[in-house]
Amino acid sequence: LQLRTLSKDDATEHYLCWMEDSAISRYLESGQEKQTLASIAAYIEDKNRSADDLLLGIFGSPRSTCEW
Repeated sequence: LQLRTLSKDDATEHYLCWMEDSAISRYLESGQEKQTLASIAAYIEDKNRSADDLLLGIFGSPRSTCEW
C-alpha cells in the first residue's frame, strides 16, 4: 500500500467508478452529487491549493474494473 497526496492525474475512470458506488459515497460529503472526471479533478486541485486541507489517497494494486 502507498499513501500519498492526490494530483489531478488521479481523477481517473476508476476513481469515478468508486465515487459512483453508493455503498461508499453515502458516507462522503460529495456523495449526494453526481460526479464527473472534471469535478473530481477540480476538487483535488481545490484541496491541494488550500492551506487548511490535506487530501491523501491510499493506493494498492490497480484494478481493471469497479467490482469490489
